[in-house]
Amino acid sequence: MPAAQTARRVVRETVSGLPREFWWLWTSTLINRLGGFVVTFLALYLTVDRGFSASYAGLVAALYGLGGSAGAVAGGVLSDRVGRRATLLIAQTGTAVTTAVLGFVTAPVAIAVVAAALGVVSNASRPAGQAMGRREPSATGRCCAAGVRRRPRPAWSGLRGIRGIRGN
Repeated sequence: MPAAQTARRVVRETVSGLPREFWWLWTSTLINRLGGFVVTFLALYLTVDRGFSASYAGLVAALYGLGGSAGAVAGGVLSDRVGRRATLLIAQTGTAVTTAVLGFVTAPVAIAVVAAALGVVSNASRPAGQAMGRREPSATGRCCAAGVRRRPRPAWSGLRGIRGIRGN
């Protein structure tokens, strides 16, 4: 019990000074990354369930990656022009909508276009989120915020790996 109390105390002391806005940003990043598992299994879905060739699945994955590269640049420009909050709202809403649409399209060209669009919108929130996470005024707060902000990504990536190994 003392170890659990000590761990709770250390966590509370480490992250308690972060503002409420930071935790909203952190939560939205976690939710956004949870939806990222769709792309992990997209190649399997396209080849096994939909019967497309492996080369087509590779093309779709490449288009997603290309869209992601363009989305990061577009997200940075959009953050500067319309603001960080608006960019996050647009990008994360777009990610949710585009992910849902990807599940309903059936034509090969439509799948490729929607996958590229998903890459754009899913990565467009990153520049704004990074900039907002660094808004903490103190140097100690910025360091803490940067460390805590990165936690949803490795945690979820590890869970995806374990889930894949188990075959579920």
